[in-house]
Amino acid sequence: MRRIISRLQEQRGQVMVMFIGIFTVIAVVGLVAVDFGLWFSERRGAQTDADLPALAGARECMLRLASGDPNYGDPEGAADNWFDLNNGGNASLVSVDDDCPCVDVVVKHESKTLFSSFFAPVFDGVAGNIGAHARACAGAANNPGSVVPFEVENVGPCYIAGEPDFGSMCELEGSSHSPNPRGMLDLQAAADYCSAAPGSGSIEDIIENGASGLCLINEGEPCDPNKGGPWYTCVATQTGNGQKVLNGTEARIAREGMCDRNGNGRDDFDEVVTLLVPSSDPSKRVYEPVDCNPSMDGVQVSPRLITVILLDRIPVAGNTGYPIVGFAGFYLEGCGPDDLTDPSQLNNNQKKCHVGNPGQQVVYGTFVSVTVAGSGIGPVDPSTTEFSIALVDWEGGGTPVPTVAPTVAPTVAPTVAPTVAPTVAPTPTPCPCGTKPNGTCKKC
Repeated sequence: MRRIISRLQEQRGQVMVMFIGIFTVIAVVGLVAVDFGLWFSERRGAQTDADLPALAGARECMLRLASGDPNYGDPEGAADNWFDLNNGGNASLVSVDDDCPCVDVVVKHESKTLFSSFFAPVFDGVAGNIGAHARACAGAANNPGSVVPFEVENVGPCYIAGEPDFGSMCELEGSSHSPNPRGMLDLQAAADYCSAAPGSGSIEDIIENGASGLCLINEGEPCDPNKGGPWYTCVATQTGNGQKVLNGTEARIAREGMCDRNGNGRDDFDEVVTLLVPSSDPSKRVYEPVDCNPSMDGVQVSPRLITVILLDRIPVAGNTGYPIVGFAGFYLEGCGPDDLTDPSQLNNNQKKCHVGNPGQQVVYGTFVSVTVAGSGIGPVDPSTTEFSIALVDWEGGGTPVPTVAPTVAPTVAPTVAPTVAPTVAPTPTPCPCGTKPNGTCKKC
């Protein structure tokens, strides 16, 4: 018994040494974890500081695309200016690569080191390499929301050589002279789909309130003409009812008034949009929708400013699938005779779309190039009149991947902005002579 007690007494010092060693390791790990937490926080901040200048630069690219002027705007200057106004003081702008329709931004953050510096060179240089890369691109608006089912084809009378006829009156739905009289797009579908067969939608309701489905530009995916979709990027047609078309239009226009600043009872064109890019050429003017009621959440767009789906052919009667070419913005003028050419003639009938013979009365509108908030981007078509920007995936090069996630294109850079960022930022491939639009390096 004495021998056992003696042995235990001899091992007391060893247990104490082991305890001190384990406690030291735990303490070191805990202290270093504090620094790693700071570094990851800096990483997220760096991603924000890269994302939003990229979006500011891409917004200039968006206006350049919409105006058709290859020299319009200064994407690099816009990104630089946003960064200068909004960075927290511990960030530096490494590079801005302006290659519209995309803008690449690389930033670096100076990070504090509280404890890991005591263990150099194990963690030497880690804190100094915190940075992020972001790419934002401009393109045609994809999934702009609240689409109205009027017929517009880029081979029809609303277009000249496949491009919108800006400034002229245009029939927004098939008149009595159309190959598909009173035919409409079947946009009655669940929120997950843009269209559906077999044409049971309420034309009046869809015209008045817009469709709720997800409508995306078709990028080469074939449409099944036999009511088979795919109904994200294809739309079906249905035979419309002329009186319901006029009733729905009248109900939509009856909701106007929030943008009526001059008190004439009508949301005039210059009251529902703000001119962003002026030009003597109507096709090069770019607008932004006005928020008719800033006291409410979101942007309250006038019911006279609508979005329609573009098709590449004139639909025939019946439920047939057609690919979505793009989206166009229209200012809804009102209803009138199917041979009307003067917009002023609509003034007396702006809320009387039901008056007259439906077979001889149609809905009119005029094209407008607009920028759309809260929309992803898709391929640009000559008939496109709605444009948007989005952050895109970037893995050190390669082709940008469009996204349909909502984006924010601030006209005035906010002081505090939301973070849209991965925890670990990708490391950009060095391109000493710049990158191409697809993300690959240019030859020197």
